Amino acid sequence: MATEMLAAGVPLATVSQRLNHARISTTVNFYTHAIPAWDRPAAEKLADLLACDNVPEPAR
Repeated sequence: MATEMLAAGVPLATVSQRLNHARISTTVNFYTHAIPAWDRPAAEKLADLLACDNVPEPAR
């Protein structure tokens, strides 16, 4: 149920409350690994930052 709620976009805090976790970190530790799509935006941003064409010219 938690994985499905997270995948559907239900806020992490809401899922944590529904599961009666005392801390959001508990929910994160148990369930976010099940949502690999969450990593895609981070990976794409990092790829953009590391792309050679995005590196500024050194100051002269």
